[in-house]
Amino acid sequence: MRKEYYYFVAGLPDIGFEEGKLPLAPEGFLREAETQLDRADLERLRLFLLPDEIANLLDALFKTGGGTGDDAPVSRKEWPAFVAELTAEFHRDEAVKSRPEWELKFLRAFHEHVEGLAEGFLREWFAFDRDMRNVLAALAGRKAGIPYAGHLVGTGESVEKLRTSQAPDFGLGREAPLVETLSRIMDQPDIVERERALDALRWKWIDGRNFFEYFTVDRVIGYYAQLRILDRWARLDPESGRAVFFETLSALEASFRFPEDFSLTPNRRDNDEQRRELR
Repeated sequence: MRKEYYYFVAGLPDIGFEEGKLPLAPEGFLREAETQLDRADLERLRLFLLPDEIANLLDALFKTGGGTGDDAPVSRKEWPAFVAELTAEFHRDEAVKSRPEWELKFLRAFHEHVEGLAEGFLREWFAFDRDMRNVLAALAGRKAGIPYAGHLVGTGESVEKLRTSQAPDFGLGREAPLVETLSRIMDQPDIVERERALDALRWKWIDGRNFFEYFTVDRVIGYYAQLRILDRWARLDPESGRAVFFETLSALEASFRFPEDFSLTPNRRDNDEQRRELR
C-alpha cells in the first residue's frame, strides 16, 4: 500500500500558470521533501533528477564545466549500473565520440532503465517525454529533409512507424493527436513561444496524469516537475512569465484539444473513462 503524505501535500502552495511569483524554489522543495518522504519515495523523487545528473556527468567527462541548474546536483551514493558501464566505456574508448553521440547513448540506456520501473508517475512521465522528443525529432527531420531515424529513442511499433512511415501522422493511429498537437506547436515561428507551448503541454499532461492522485508520492513528484517548469521561466523572464504562461495554456486548450477517447499513455485509458463518469 502506498504511503499518503497528507500534511506535506496539504501544506504545499498552490501553483499554476496564472501565478505571478514562484512560491517555492525547487531546491527548497527538495530540502523539505528530504524531511517528509520515506526512503523509498525519496529515491523515486531523486530518480526524476537523474537526467540532470547525467548531463552534469557528461560535462565532467568532456571537461566543459557548467551544469543544468542550481537544484540539479544531488548526492548519489550509487549510480544505476548503466551509468557506471557507459562511463567505463567512455574511458576505454580511444577515439572518443562527439558529445551528442554520448548523450544519445546515455539517453537510450536511461530509458531502458526507467522502462523497468514499477507502474507509476515516473515511468509514465519519462515515457511521455520520450514520445514527445521522438515525435519532435521526426517532425523536424521530415521538414528539413534529413535522416532522423538514428536519433529516435526506444523500441516498439510506435518508434518503428516514426522511423519508416510516410503518412502525415506517421501511421500512429490513436496516438496521432499528439503528432498533430506537436506539429502545430512546431509551426509557430517564434522559438521561445514554441518552448513555452511545449512546457504548457507537459503541464497539462501532469495535471491529467495526477487527477486522482491526492497525497501520494506521484502527486509530490508531479508537483516538483511543475515547479521546475515555473522556475525555468521565472529565471528567464520574471516580469512577463505569468501572462505568457496563462496565454499559452489558454491557446493550447482552445487550439490543441484532444479527442475524448484519447489518452497520452495506454495505461491511463481506464482513468480517463473514470474521469468522464465524474463529470
